Order: sequence, then structure tokens, then C-alpha cells
Amino acid sequence: MPIYLIILIIASIIGLATSTRLLYTHKEMPFFHRPKRYPSKAVTDTKWAYTFYVRNEIIGAAYYIMALIISISAIFQNSIYGINLSSLIFLASIPAVLFSIFLFYVQSRILKKYCPLCLTASSMNLVILAASLILVLKY
Repeated sequence: MPIYLIILIIASIIGLATSTRLLYTHKEMPFFHRPKRYPSKAVTDTKWAYTFYVRNEIIGAAYYIMALIISISAIFQNSIYGINLSSLIFLASIPAVLFSIFLFYVQSRILKKYCPLCLTASSMNLVILAASLILVLKY
């Protein structure tokens, strides 16, 4: 099994955990309670936290679940219906990274506040893109 496939699986799990944590931060579940000065709340409680009336962390969680399922499937077979699974993850990662760049711009230029969990999710998007690109080029 290629090391890049393992990296894809680990990055997808970290991204899914981060998205789930962001969702619970927004909902203020007692187990995950943080002080009001928690940096993520300053970003996740704005109008920029939604895309097409859906919270960004829900879209992110769906993306990470898709990447995780496809990565695990790629362990057993390289393609489904003639479509290379690494290419599928790579193609899905391009809009995810572009959206992450846009959200980083919003944090740095518009809100002037940073969300550590959001930055972690963006980093995982970059890792998934890089690992899937290497898999597409090598295999």
C-alpha cells in the first residue's frame, strides 16, 4: 500500500474530526464548552460560516467522509468503472482547496481573526490535494 494512500486516510480522519469539532463549537455542546473568547467562535458565528445556507463544517465533513471512503476503497481496488480513485479524490480536492484559500482570505482580510480549527481543516485540504496529486502522477 502506498504511503500517500495512508497519508490520505489520516488527513481525511483529521479533517473529519476538525469539522465535527467545529460543528460542536457552534452548537455549544456542554462537553465541548469553551470560553467566549475562544477564537473559532469569532469566525464561525459570522455570515461567512455558511455556503448556500449550509454550514461550512457540514460541507467539509461530507468532503472528508467522501475522501475517506474513496481512500479506503483504493486499498482494495485502484479504479471503479474505469475511473481512477486517486484522480477522483484529486478532482474533488481542487474546489476544496480553492474554497479554503477563499476562507483564509476572509479570515485574514475581512474578519481579521483566525480560527485555529479552520486553519487545520484548510491544511488537511492541502495535504489531501498534494497526496492525491502524487498518487495520480505515480500510479
